[in-house]
Amino acid sequence: MSKNKEISVEEAWEKILEKYDIVNQIEEKGIFHIEASQIKEFKEPRLMSKWDSSEQLPSILKKNKINILPNSRHSYVLGDFLLYQDIPELEEHITKMTSVELPEYEIY
Repeated sequence: MSKNKEISVEEAWEKILEKYDIVNQIEEKGIFHIEASQIKEFKEPRLMSKWDSSEQLPSILKKNKINILPNSRHSYVLGDFLLYQDIPELEEHITKMTSVELPEYEIY
């Protein structure tokens, strides 16, 4: 097993942020561009760059308010992007949904 697979995503992001001084770069420039090859030095990029919710984001990125977006097949951009939005609670009580009649269509 390769050394890169042995470290966690959290540890890999800590090392990447430190090596490329990403937090300071984002503070100065607003964003930081990173190549997939730079991420791959530590761990597989596809494992390091996709989360379905803010809860899945590594804590080091949450702490520094950093999210990641792909900007090509081989590079990403890091920055303080709002990628996740909480769904608000319904304020009205719905007891019955309006029904809609759809016409029948023939399939040829």
